[in-house]
Formats: sequence, C-alpha cells, structure tokens
Amino acid sequence: LYIFLSIKPHEFFQRDGADSVVFVARDSGRFEARRITSGLTSRDWIQVLSGVAKGERIAITGVFTLKSERRKGELGEGDTH
Repeated sequence: LYIFLSIKPHEFFQRDGADSVVFVARDSGRFEARRITSGLTSRDWIQVLSGVAKGERIAITGVFTLKSERRKGELGEGDTH
C-alpha cells in the first residue's frame, strides 16, 4: 500500500542530510519528525513508500520552523524543562 500526498507546494517535507523528513502530529499537540521514503513525484503529488501511515496527520505549514526547533533541541539550545 502506497500513500500519495497531493499537497502543493511540496514544502511539507524537508531534507535532513540524505533523508526526507515530515512532521507527524501526535495526540499531545506536538509533532514528531519522521523519516520517509518517497517514490514517484510530480508537480501535484508525492508517493510515500514508507514512514507515514494512512490517516496520520502531517504538518503542511510551518515546517521550516518545526525543523529549526528540532535542530535547536539536538544542539542543546531548546527548552530544558
């Protein structure tokens, strides 16, 4: 089973080195960075081969901010509470 995401622009996924990452909404109102494997792409959609399950909600706006916050946390600059 493959998932086709029909979202323009394709800014909902970010590159993190060689990986493609999306941010999946969790029940707590937070987002989890998730590595995806993509397949075919067009101007209108991206085929996701793995990393996101049908019905999961992903961030489609503010993704660059989420990625920046994630990086801060990795560098120890994020919230320490």
